[in-house]
Amino acid sequence: MPRVQDGYLTSMPVVSRIAGSVAPSALQDFASDIDALFVPPRQLPAPGDRARALVDSIDWTQPVVVIWIPGTSGHEVPEHVAQRLAAAGGPAAHTLQYQATWRLRESVPDGEATLRAVLELVGTRRRRRGQRVVLLGESQGAWIISSILREPRFAKLVHRASLVAHPALAPAHAHESTSTQERLGPAVREFNGAADVVTREVGKSHDVVLDVVDSFARLEVGRALKGAVGILLTNPGLLQVLVASQVFRVKGAVNPHGSDDLMSDAIAWILGR
Repeated sequence: MPRVQDGYLTSMPVVSRIAGSVAPSALQDFASDIDALFVPPRQLPAPGDRARALVDSIDWTQPVVVIWIPGTSGHEVPEHVAQRLAAAGGPAAHTLQYQATWRLRESVPDGEATLRAVLELVGTRRRRRGQRVVLLGESQGAWIISSILREPRFAKLVHRASLVAHPALAPAHAHESTSTQERLGPAVREFNGAADVVTREVGKSHDVVLDVVDSFARLEVGRALKGAVGILLTNPGLLQVLVASQVFRVKGAVNPHGSDDLMSDAIAWILGR
């Protein structure tokens, strides 16, 4: 039966419930990921209002300000991130709120607009001498940071930025990329796992992959399948990578797109450790 979530009509997480009754934990985790794919957008204030609320919540007397941009389905600072920040002697992070859904054609621009508005406010604010504003983002959050820091007027406001599990689909990278020619400045570093398929180059299939993910999230199955077939015909190697990326579920291993093992180095970078 359908239910209402945050003002939107959506289906119950049927896949998870079925898998939970007949499948091992690996399949349950996979089912949960599928459920997350169809989570509808949240009803949020306008980007400018969210940005002002974030900026107003910050203690501008502290020497370092950390802004956390979460990944898909994330809306707060994860415990492992908060713990690592504290262990490194850093301040608590402030979370940028945005849609953070798999509807990437809608969610990413929403995050970009909000971060852009935050940095515009930072640029007009009177701050203590030598204060550093740093950005820390994971997955879709890293994508949003990379998009905004392409603009010099925003890049100059950010002391350092760490992009953790940074998707290959993002428009700019801190390294040479076959997916885009845009290179970020030296203040930005990427922290990606070797087995993380999300961070692997997709080359000329960039827009097609993005459309497939976005279409599935919108339940536009016909469009999504058409795009998937196109990938199969033009870039079969990418399909092989996608299949291989799910082997960890069979082995009961940790999702390689996770950020736990990468976060300490990412935090050390933004804090200048």
